Amino acid sequence: MTNTIIPCIVIFNICANCDCAALMNFSVTVAISRFNIVLLAVDVREVTDTKVLVIILSRSLFRFLRVNRLQSFTFSTTYKLTGLDEFFDEKKNWGETTVSCGRPWRKEELRLKSNVDLHKLWYILLKERNMLMTMEEEHYRCLERMPSSERFEKVEESMENLLMVVEERNRAVDELEKGEWIGPTVVEKVDQLGREVPTLTSEHFTPKVIKSYAESDESMWSQKTLKLLQLERERNIARKRERKRRERYFERLDHWKKIDYLDEKSIEKRAV
Repeated sequence: MTNTIIPCIVIFNICANCDCAALMNFSVTVAISRFNIVLLAVDVREVTDTKVLVIILSRSLFRFLRVNRLQSFTFSTTYKLTGLDEFFDEKKNWGETTVSCGRPWRKEELRLKSNVDLHKLWYILLKERNMLMTMEEEHYRCLERMPSSERFEKVEESMENLLMVVEERNRAVDELEKGEWIGPTVVEKVDQLGREVPTLTSEHFTPKVIKSYAESDESMWSQKTLKLLQLERERNIARKRERKRRERYFERLDHWKKIDYLDEKSIEKRAV
């Protein structure tokens, strides 16, 4: 009994500037080389002033594409090809002394937005900050003044408020699920020279383990390292002793300033 090929039609949108012939060849090549399945026909047609790529496939290939959500056969282009112009301000603002801009985002406004909106807003602010940094460098190169430099502060304030709102949500989720907030804390950590230094804990996706290159830190220990630690310890002790001596001196100086030399009782009390 022969297998009957049931055709299926898959349609892809094509942009106006797309090379239809190259796209057809690409589709046929990919489908035949990657899948040993029958490809019935490929055609480009216009539907309501929009070019579409019509591919007639076998039922088995269509089922594979539907399961994989067309990840291997989707064609997309950016909606606007601006290139490096996105790193610069709009041309209408070039040469202006002042640029009109709005106020920074407030926490009350950011709390009303969803996590998806906050994620998009973060990258918008990041893109704006990169643009301002590029324009600042360009004005510095041209020996010109940056117009409306307060935009830096507004963008930074908006980003800080956004991070605070995200931290509030993470804190609420942890307190609800775990009963406590485990956030960044200051801990004492031993550095490569064996000194205890305060560090701020950070997140990591994988469990923190000793890496292979950590053994190379042992090569730093030598007589010179011990001598350095000894001198550093002596310097810290001397600074601590000098700080205490100055504190005692100023305490006695303040006490002598409060004495009334015309009052015999205060002098006698000081003598005692």
